[in-house]
Amino acid sequence: MSFLDTNIVSEMCRDRNVAGAKGHRISSVVAMELLLTSSTSATSARYYIPMPSAAILNGLHCPLAGKNVRVGRRDHAYGKSSTDSMVTDFAGDFGSIVMFGNKAISATIGDKRGDLLRSAASFLPKATRSVIEERFRFLVESEMECVAVSDPNIHVAMDLLWEFSRKYTLKASFRNSWHDLLILAVALCNGDQLVTEDSLLAKFAAEVPGVNLVSHAKSVVLCPERRILAASSPTERQAYVNRGWKVREQNARKLKR
Repeated sequence: MSFLDTNIVSEMCRDRNVAGAKGHRISSVVAMELLLTSSTSATSARYYIPMPSAAILNGLHCPLAGKNVRVGRRDHAYGKSSTDSMVTDFAGDFGSIVMFGNKAISATIGDKRGDLLRSAASFLPKATRSVIEERFRFLVESEMECVAVSDPNIHVAMDLLWEFSRKYTLKASFRNSWHDLLILAVALCNGDQLVTEDSLLAKFAAEVPGVNLVSHAKSVVLCPERRILAASSPTERQAYVNRGWKVREQNARKLKR
């Protein structure tokens, strides 16, 4: 079972290639990029998806009543505290990154909660909502599993970032480079292939011990020989740990309507 990078899934969605997408997985980072949750700020989101469990408790969905309660259109976003967050602090070496809805977006896709997604995004412009809803339908129809980023994934991504930043130039938007490395880290930690069109990411991944490449016409498949739970030596890892790089998770606290 392979993980797919954002561009690969986006092209499959555009071509309505449901059959080709079946059986594959995406990370929550890819889901966030596809469903346009990210804003231009590294510490906020365009919109916030509540945890489905919190939404059930607050009456947005009533399975026990044998029917769904239709969620009305909103003129504003749910609050930040309505969803989970993961704050990665690079101690001034790079800007801090806050990832909102990591668990929520995975659960929303897994539970097929299109009603909740529509409610969360309903204040956005119609054209933006249409893109979000079309892509969500594709993910549901293709039965693609969405895997939330975990704490070990973050630490492997930190390993990768430490190595990458010493050899290559980061993108103008640091968050874009961080997302690329997170997507790679999730695949490595799961011991699964990653299909990507990112030639630089593929070149870098080939330098990670235990990762092989298989090139195709437009894409590259990164093939780890095993689960990779550390991408740098203990000495190199201690270097950035000593610099104060750390991650902090926060669960959803309150659903604000």
